[in-house]
Amino acid sequence: MLSLIFDILSKINAKVTNYSVYLFTLLGILDLLIFYFYYIIIIKQLSKLKYIIMIIFMLSFYEFLQIKNIETIYFKCYSKMVVSVFLVSISLYYIYINIGNINFIKNRLIILFIFGFFSFEFLFLIPINFFVNYDFKVIYFFWIIRIIVIVTFYLVIINSIWQNGKIQKQLSDGSSFR
Repeated sequence: MLSLIFDILSKINAKVTNYSVYLFTLLGILDLLIFYFYYIIIIKQLSKLKYIIMIIFMLSFYEFLQIKNIETIYFKCYSKMVVSVFLVSISLYYIYINIGNINFIKNRLIILFIFGFFSFEFLFLIPINFFVNYDFKVIYFFWIIRIIVIVTFYLVIINSIWQNGKIQKQLSDGSSFR
């Protein structure tokens, strides 16, 4: 949902100011915060990583402030790459510590999709300057793949949230979970 909102905002902002790439960095900051707090809920030991999160957040925020001074031709989103690598690392850590745990089986789909999405995101961000500044006909295929991956990722998250809410509602009604 956030990606859709940022996409709409970037199109509006591009029409008004002819510059909207800073929203891409802002989306990286929001990804970092949302998925870090998600992982704090399911992995209690991650609170020890708060200093690393603060450094990544400061890097992202600094890039966000500096990106307005950069021409679109020279756009590189290093902070979003760092966020992606960090979230992939946390996903791998969660998979490693819970490989034989029954709770991992319940969260497996969403964890694997987080891992896969941010791995893809990292690989996509390596040549982002090429994707932003090159002829649209050449890179159209890559943008379509990215859209499909983003939509699939958020549909899995929405489905997982819905399934979890359904289970919580059944349990709060007094019915048993099978």
